[in-house]
Amino acid sequence: MDKRRFPWKLKKRLAWRKGAESFLRRDVHNIRQCSYLSCLQPDLIREMRF
Repeated sequence: MDKRRFPWKLKKRLAWRKGAESFLRRDVHNIRQCSYLSCLQPDLIREMRF
């Protein structure tokens, strides 16, 4: 799933920056999947409280 949305390699060179870029890619994926699920099956999404 990562290569479909982001076909290029990680662009950062430092290890901690690569980790941050990888984390943000996963975060973007999770947010997108959550929004799809909230439209398709809203009963599966529980209310988020901050």
